[in-house]
Amino acid sequence: MDYIIVDGYNIIGASLELSALRDQNLEEARHQLQERLSEYSAYTGRKVIIVYDAHLTKGTAKKNRLNNIEICFTEHGVTADEYIEKTVVDIIRQANKVYVATSDALEQRLVFGKGALRLSARELLLDIKVVHEQIVDEISKSQQKQTRIKGVINQEIARVFEDWRRK
Repeated sequence: MDYIIVDGYNIIGASLELSALRDQNLEEARHQLQERLSEYSAYTGRKVIIVYDAHLTKGTAKKNRLNNIEICFTEHGVTADEYIEKTVVDIIRQANKVYVATSDALEQRLVFGKGALRLSARELLLDIKVVHEQIVDEISKSQQKQTRIKGVINQEIARVFEDWRRK
């Protein structure tokens, strides 16, 4: 299984839309990124781990799940970069490929030295956009097929099929 470990605040900062949202509502910017990465993970089959610095907060590390992604907040005093480096070492043996998504050049070099592949914030954001467009296209094609079928069969048979589908 392939993994993508994402430096959450780095990716938010690299997105014009998310960085503007962050300035208004940080929690909503994180939520939007998490939703997009959840969709991306479900479609690509890659396991996604998002890491956020616990900056401006005190406390212990916290892990959550949103659908199929893992969300990690570091403990106070631990940077996302430190957490990412440790996570790369922990999972590199069990994964086919481990990508780290960040535009931090130093972090890219460090994780590359540990065996992970680099993915810039721009590359990840573009990949998320492409995957979203593919999903929208597939849904559109699926809806067109359903419309064509409904035009071919009579209304009574369509109603029976719809009743079966709902059971």
